[in-house]
Amino acid sequence: MPYRITREKSYIIMLVIILSLVGLGFIQYLMLRSNLTVSKEKYDQRIAETLALTGDEIYNRTPFSNLLSAIIRQDTVTFPIGLDSLKSAGSQFYRMYLTDRLTRAGISSTFEFAVKDRINGDIYFSSEQFEQGFQEEGNYKIPIEGIIASDCRCAPYLNIRIVDYNRQFWNNVWWYVIPAIIFLVLLTAGFVLLIRIVREQRFLNEVKNDFINHLTHEIKTPVFASSLSLKILEQKSGPDLMPYIQTARTKIEFVKMNVEKILELASLENSNKVLKLETIETAKLVGESVKNIQELNPEREFIVQSECDCEVLADSYHLKNAVINLLENAIKFSNDRIEIGCEAADSMVRISIRDYGEGIDPELRDDIFKKFFRARNGVPGFGIGLSYVKQVVSMMGGSISIESTPGRGSLFTIHIPKSR
Repeated sequence: MPYRITREKSYIIMLVIILSLVGLGFIQYLMLRSNLTVSKEKYDQRIAETLALTGDEIYNRTPFSNLLSAIIRQDTVTFPIGLDSLKSAGSQFYRMYLTDRLTRAGISSTFEFAVKDRINGDIYFSSEQFEQGFQEEGNYKIPIEGIIASDCRCAPYLNIRIVDYNRQFWNNVWWYVIPAIIFLVLLTAGFVLLIRIVREQRFLNEVKNDFINHLTHEIKTPVFASSLSLKILEQKSGPDLMPYIQTARTKIEFVKMNVEKILELASLENSNKVLKLETIETAKLVGESVKNIQELNPEREFIVQSECDCEVLADSYHLKNAVINLLENAIKFSNDRIEIGCEAADSMVRISIRDYGEGIDPELRDDIFKKFFRARNGVPGFGIGLSYVKQVVSMMGGSISIESTPGRGSLFTIHIPKSR
């Protein structure tokens, strides 16, 4: 049975698409967050290792450690300059020193620093832009020990704050974020376009079905009137006109039959008609179907090879129509005998119709069950017979298969579940 996109199904499709997009965006967010976390951990580790190295370098007495010690002790005797000048010089030298050590470690961040007391929090000296206050990320502290702590008999520590902390990581992940955003936008646009196409196709399908239903209903009225007129004309006409009347009657019956097929197919597709499943004698149904066709085509040879005495669970009316449709197709495409078979196989019953006509090309076998598809022009019909057969058989829980060799004919087989 062909898959139809109803209004409810289209809403489900849209919901699934929206959930998929939200889920994809959430996964992208989690991946980005994980990447940032790992990058920050590596960065923090490098900063900590570099600051620990600077602490080791000023642990012992050196000219630089003496300068830092004098600033902390406010000793203007060892360095005979004003205290403000001493702090300014020490701040510049310490910044250059820290910048050099961070650069060697591959860190080029902008930073501010201060040397504070661990006990009372007093600032001994700091860089010009250092600001007091809490900073959660990019804030590093390391104790200053050794000769400096011994000289001042205090507990100083170095506090470094990375000004552009977050920018360090965003610069590394933009190459990942931007393509992800672009692809997500493109995917969203594609899904929106798909939803629009699905809705338009559903609308067009509804319009098409409505048009076909209205058209076929309009055709039924003149067909009925023509049949009645032919019946009256047949009663009042002589033998000379009978061949023409019979030809007209045959054509009208052909149109009537196809109109009924279209109405039945549309009814099934729109779920306006539910199949009535019941227990059916397979051999009897096949025999009645062949008899109906044989009465209309007495010149054709029909060979019934029935080995089936079991029952199936199906809709008698539609299963009979399905068999008749296959027989009509065999008549259209074959001038030879037609073989009808019926046999039981496991839980299924196989009803087969074989003709010895021109056969079907392999590339067309997947298309012949599509509605309105015609394998060859010039043959009467609207291309709905096989589509109808496949749909009603599928709705009964069965299937239809085909075996065909070009130039040697075709074998259509209906598989219907047995009655339990």
